[in-house]
Amino acid sequence: MSNFGKSIIKKLSQDYELISASYHEAGHVVYGLLNFIKIQAVAVNSSPKNTEDLGYTHYELINNDFGDPDLANLLQLSEININYAGLVAEKIYYKDICGSDKFPMMLKSGCSQDIETAAALIKKFNLSPPGKKRYLFKKKLLRESKVLFEEHWDAVKLIAHALYDKKKLHYSDLKDILTKKSKNKIFWKNRFKEINLLFDAAELLDEKVARSILIK
Repeated sequence: MSNFGKSIIKKLSQDYELISASYHEAGHVVYGLLNFIKIQAVAVNSSPKNTEDLGYTHYELINNDFGDPDLANLLQLSEININYAGLVAEKIYYKDICGSDKFPMMLKSGCSQDIETAAALIKKFNLSPPGKKRYLFKKKLLRESKVLFEEHWDAVKLIAHALYDKKKLHYSDLKDILTKKSKNKIFWKNRFKEINLLFDAAELLDEKVARSILIK
């Protein structure tokens, strides 16, 4: 193969990695917004030194310690699942383009840090005993995220496409994209209003108000 041919293959490979990373980060973004997590910024790197440099999502959790166990559990699960969300979105994208549920280990390795963080949080919050029960608990969380993404896949695609094009998006960009271009504009307008309410009043957030927004 000529050097020109090799350079084309390398470019295509790098482009796939960038597209895949865009879907991965879009998964973090959309899951976070659906679960009242404020996304400060998200970015992908077109010239990464390694797989850990492909992208990042900076997010903010509600800064409040609620005495309500249902609220506490909901916030804990949201923090865990936003870490799994990148992997779930990437797997759905992979199946879309090749029709297979068998996600290659070489691609899954790029999600290793997210997976380790999620596992550490499950252990920290003591949400499931170790062993088979914890394995099944993780599988359950992944299935639930997949169902959520199947309902809002157009939002994931919009963010992934914008991220691939712009390389970095801020909270205001995400709001602009989803409230103006998504299939469900009214839903996203209401969701951003609720997120703003939760975070604007984070220091003095009343537990009843939080419950009325978070638990529906």
